[in-house]
Amino acid sequence: MHIVFFLPLIVYWLSMILGGIYNNKVLLNIGPAIGFAFAGIWGVVLLLNKYSSIVDKRILLFISPGLISFGIGDAVWAYYELILKIEPEEPFASTFFYYIFYITSILALISINYFIYKEFHDKEDNIVLTIAYTFFPIISIALVFFAFSKTALEEYGTIISFIVNFGYIIFNVIILSLLVYPAYKFRGGEISKFYMFYATGMFFITIADLVYWIIGSSYQVGSIPDYIWLIGTSFIYIALYQRWKDVF
Repeated sequence: MHIVFFLPLIVYWLSMILGGIYNNKVLLNIGPAIGFAFAGIWGVVLLLNKYSSIVDKRILLFISPGLISFGIGDAVWAYYELILKIEPEEPFASTFFYYIFYITSILALISINYFIYKEFHDKEDNIVLTIAYTFFPIISIALVFFAFSKTALEEYGTIISFIVNFGYIIFNVIILSLLVYPAYKFRGGEISKFYMFYATGMFFITIADLVYWIIGSSYQVGSIPDYIWLIGTSFIYIALYQRWKDVF
């Protein structure tokens, strides 16, 4: 069962490495869809396992469908590029499924933050929480908007397309804000590796998204963001494995 768990991730890595070497768009498109979708499927398996804790199940309830949805979004992207032979109008073809991923990820991180606060809260945490939940997101969104909005609006062409894409930035800033408190508590050795690896994975995914947003329409499958997503997904697999090895 342990080898089977990592097989989709191995396929993901091989597809990205070989796809990059041989510039094979089939491998570069299919690998991420398999990697994300199976991470979500393994999450569902853990969710349904009777030995998983109640707290873990509450978090997996959000993580699992989000990962599956991201995999579906990548599959839709692959369909546009490989079958229809056209560049995907990403804001309209895959965004619905990607948005589900970000919303469920935010809900999962809120649950993790709540659990950590409930179990390990001390008075110094209030300063960290104030910075993480107020100053950081407000300043970050303002800086990104004023730094890139004009260029991005010209890049995406229409206001609707710009708003949809800027939505990713909003989601990512919220996610980064929700990662501050778990990172702070893990520094003191107070939270589990499951939370730590998941938070690390989400950090890399948000960085990949920011790079993708900056690149804009010049993005091509197999470029830098794809490999940062790969690293992020790998950490999420490692996070899920922390629970997998305990119940199987």
